[in-house]
Amino acid sequence: MKPLAKGTEYTKIKRVFVNCSGQDDNIGDVVLRRALIAEIRDAGELHLYVGPASDDFVEGLVVPETAVLYRDVRKWTSAFLGSEGAVSYIAKPGEITTTPKGCLRFLRTIFFALRARLSGGQAVIAGVGFRNRPPKLLPVRLIFSVFNHVSWRDSKSYQYAGIGNIVPDWAFSKLASVGDKADWPRQSLVVSMRSDRPAPSDGWYDAVSAFAARRSLEVLVVTQVGRDEPRSAEIAARLKVKHIPWNGHHLNHEIALRSIYQKSALVLSDRLHVLIVAMTEGACPCACVEREDIKVQRHFDAINLENIVSEPTSNQADLIQHLEATLLRLPVVEMALKNAELAIDEEARKVSTMIVGSY
Repeated sequence: MKPLAKGTEYTKIKRVFVNCSGQDDNIGDVVLRRALIAEIRDAGELHLYVGPASDDFVEGLVVPETAVLYRDVRKWTSAFLGSEGAVSYIAKPGEITTTPKGCLRFLRTIFFALRARLSGGQAVIAGVGFRNRPPKLLPVRLIFSVFNHVSWRDSKSYQYAGIGNIVPDWAFSKLASVGDKADWPRQSLVVSMRSDRPAPSDGWYDAVSAFAARRSLEVLVVTQVGRDEPRSAEIAARLKVKHIPWNGHHLNHEIALRSIYQKSALVLSDRLHVLIVAMTEGACPCACVEREDIKVQRHFDAINLENIVSEPTSNQADLIQHLEATLLRLPVVEMALKNAELAIDEEARKVSTMIVGSY
């Protein structure tokens, strides 16, 4: 994020309460929250709720030394309610689930948003998205009108809500990365697939093997989300290739994965944040799907990067064609990433300026 405009004074303690809780075995959740924290770190004193997250998860967030961490939601809420003067609130970024339990959990954010606004502070929800269409009985537009600032990470979610604007996922931020950058020869094809989907077909396996052989690429299988470990092991065994397993330490594992992505020509996955993290490390993101995609492509549409996800097919020739076409689009991928970084930088500046200006 660029520095705030000259003349901005920090004469008071500006408390900003941010919900940073997430899935403990998911590096993607760590990455997008770390980016959000890094982008708004100068907006005030950060009070971060991390929930029952492991120490490794929290370490991966790379929080400022001045930030106050809370694992107990009651203590975080108490500090929020007990703060004097204007206080700001930033809701949890990422996916909003539309199950009854998920909707109820989200409705609680209205309370925090109203408290922030009544105090003279800001209520922000930025970089969120619905997986599925919200229930018709849920007054989505009314709920989000409580916030001063709303941004969605995909156009479909924006259409569901009818309010706010579209900004790329926080994980595209240049501040999301950790570890060293290096310009390696790109000689590998990395695979990382979800475990909660049906196993790939014979056509998918044949396509991956044939494409890698044609392009003289070494195939590696990695696990970026802990619960995907069984699927990763299964794919590695079927392809007879090396598997980089989940090692349980978020930051070290992420640094290792980013180093692998830096040496990859193409990363093949149906995990959104595997593709985003790989793309930020210079690899071409690609998804060869055999069933309808309801999530991944629309997040790349937000950065004007089309055809990352294939049409649903198990046909070997069609899948190879998609892999070949994706690999040839590296210049387009690089330009889309630069534009995404600029959009996120502007979003962070806007949010920070709003929060500072409210005091």
